[in-house]
Amino acid sequence: MGFYQDKLDANGAAQRAGWRSEIERSFRFEWISHIVEKSDFTDLSILDIGCADGALIEHLNWNKKLHYVGVEVLPHFLGEARAHHPHTEFLEGDFRRRALPESDFVVALGATVGDQGPTTPDEIYDAAKRSGARIIAVSTVAGPSNDTALVAFSPPPLVSGWIRTLGPSIHGEHLWVDAMREIPQIDAHVLFERARRFCASSPGPEAMLAARLGLSDIVATLNNEYPDDEHVKLAAEWLTLMRPA
Repeated sequence: MGFYQDKLDANGAAQRAGWRSEIERSFRFEWISHIVEKSDFTDLSILDIGCADGALIEHLNWNKKLHYVGVEVLPHFLGEARAHHPHTEFLEGDFRRRALPESDFVVALGATVGDQGPTTPDEIYDAAKRSGARIIAVSTVAGPSNDTALVAFSPPPLVSGWIRTLGPSIHGEHLWVDAMREIPQIDAHVLFERARRFCASSPGPEAMLAARLGLSDIVATLNNEYPDDEHVKLAAEWLTLMRPA
């Protein structure tokens, strides 16, 4: 089977879509929402490649005029996306091989991991070029793992005229935005708190993400509130080890 097929019975929609936890996914979606809010587009078309169940839609700021299209190759994700968002357009197929609609903003969160074989950032750039996008937001997954599908890639060389704005630094992962228009600096604290609003309280995953973001104050608070939670203790220990001597 493949990376996502193996997760069909996972507990939680985010985990079935390959994320470590609900707050991990919510944090990335809040990162995208922030970019939408701060961009100077007033009428923005978004192409979400590898959209899974389309949950990004719930995080977008619809006060702006947005047009969202999702692309998904796996039938079970596509069925969930269409059931949850019946008035939204979802396209079936591998984004590397199918025609893509004209878009301003291409989103690729974890798209380098797939059941159809690894996808490189160059292929994401190619998809953005074919759709005429002005912004690409990419998050690849890395870090210690026994799963060979979890592969991290460094950003490829920039296309002439583009700039690169890094998202909140997460240890062991690449998270970046390439754009022909500058995106303001992103505050990881703000996005973390916004992401929390979309999830039931789960101190272990919250502490692990906060540690990887370097949010030591949040980790310390969780460690005081949940001293017996093994994941919280692990996050606190890991953060201590990562601090410069």
